[in-house]
Amino acid sequence: SKQSQHFSMKRKRTCSTLSTKPIKKSKPTSHPFHRFEAPNSIPRGQNALANLIDSKLIGLIGESVIAVWPDFKVDRFIKRAKRGVKNKALKVRSAAVAECLRRYLPDDLVC
Repeated sequence: SKQSQHFSMKRKRTCSTLSTKPIKKSKPTSHPFHRFEAPNSIPRGQNALANLIDSKLIGLIGESVIAVWPDFKVDRFIKRAKRGVKNKALKVRSAAVAECLRRYLPDDLVC
């Protein structure tokens, strides 16, 4: 796909606000988003859609961030985000993950 071609063609670069290490070029299939599997349809039931935001997705988000920012405290992010989504509705789960990202990302990257 065009998106995966674009990802694989990224040039190495540095960002002084994050790290002096260049971003490692990786194969498109190695990116965590390739391992996210959403169902073709959402079954009826309480929190069926919310259940997509689970431990596996939180781990994939953490992997995605640490791939471009090695100083990201991924273990803390995952632990805290998992607590925020357990037995919660969709809106609460998404807000909990967003709050954890705000907490562990540098201030200059957070809106």
